[in-house]
Amino acid sequence: MATRETIRKKANALVAEMEAQRSGVYELRLPSLHEKQRLIAENGSRVRVVCCGRRFGKSMLAACECIARAMQGKHRCWWVAPTYNNTMAAWETLMQYSRDVPGVQVYKDQMLITYPGGGRVKVVSGMNPDNLRGDGLDFVVFDEAAYGQEELWVKVLQPALMDRSGSALLISSPNGMNWFYREYQRGLLGEDGYASFHFTTYDNPLIAKADIDRQQRTMSKKDFQQEIMALFVEDATSVFRGVDDAVRSKVEDEPLPGCTYVMGLDWGRKHDYTAISVWNAEGQYEVMLDRFSEIGFDVQIGRIMAAVARWKVAAVYAEENAPGLPNIERMQQYGVPVRSIYMTNPRKKQLVENFALGLEKGEVGLLADEIANNELRAYAEEVNVRTGFIKYNAPSGMHDDTVVARMLAYDAVMGGNARIGRSMVRYA
Repeated sequence: MATRETIRKKANALVAEMEAQRSGVYELRLPSLHEKQRLIAENGSRVRVVCCGRRFGKSMLAACECIARAMQGKHRCWWVAPTYNNTMAAWETLMQYSRDVPGVQVYKDQMLITYPGGGRVKVVSGMNPDNLRGDGLDFVVFDEAAYGQEELWVKVLQPALMDRSGSALLISSPNGMNWFYREYQRGLLGEDGYASFHFTTYDNPLIAKADIDRQQRTMSKKDFQQEIMALFVEDATSVFRGVDDAVRSKVEDEPLPGCTYVMGLDWGRKHDYTAISVWNAEGQYEVMLDRFSEIGFDVQIGRIMAAVARWKVAAVYAEENAPGLPNIERMQQYGVPVRSIYMTNPRKKQLVENFALGLEKGEVGLLADEIANNELRAYAEEVNVRTGFIKYNAPSGMHDDTVVARMLAYDAVMGGNARIGRSMVRYA
């Protein structure tokens, strides 16, 4: 038998719902976001890519964003998950925060919730992308995106957002160097409309550090890096292994007396970057890395020569292909010690294999540049199954400018130590 208190609460709730429906004003109480979640929620970029560790709090964040948008107007929102099991978890989270909102209508068989004012949130599985074509959307959460299909994002969800100028939240733990990794890079590179975030499980203040540390003792190194630290771990197709181990914590700000410095230079083409990498030849480690685009070659040459002067560079190994040769000749006229490298496939293969060996043997030191180091991790070989011909390239949508600059610099290091010897130019 219901108590008076229970009856009173139900009556008050009914009155509140009637008042809300009459006035059109609803009180929405969502859970408080922790500091890192707020950084994501407050960012206004059209596409936000969040790479995060397990239990960071992504489901709660996704639910809050969907509900808040649906309550603000007639917004059509989708919460997309890779599998049916993933959708069930998403649905339960959404229901947890929606059930007390006055005026909510729940259609469990459709996994659809409508909110006062006409907004709606639908939970869908991405198992068959073709079944999801057609609807125009205001907002999409692609949950565990790294484990979903690229086709779903490129051919279905992005077009669905176009006519309503919608936005998207791609949120996932990493899964190797797949398409989610490439989308994450777009935010790091500052592409218009994109913002990328990286958070670990440790960034959730509601989880005890000791509990996370305990996971480290029971998980493999690779699994801990990927699942807890949210790192894009090198996979079987990666050419360069040991990138993380090669990163140096000590940074050299100026030339050391008695040391020789060399530079690798990769000229940018129309949509690429020009990249330079300066190395301490004796120590076999990188001291400077720079990349730039959309500036004239006169300005580029000036920038390169400034780096040559700063580090008293003894030799510049520069790619000759495309715009390289005329710029190399100009730099030589200015007295810069440039050696042109014509990049044939056999020459590139040699550069790749030498640099990969140096990394594997722990003989290479790299700067902690996330963009450049991610380019190394993603660099892959492609084998023609008919001919057996091997081709080395960055994945589609990514760049390899810093990769080539680093390989050329390392070639200069090894050339200086093994072949060039005293013929290298030295500054006083």
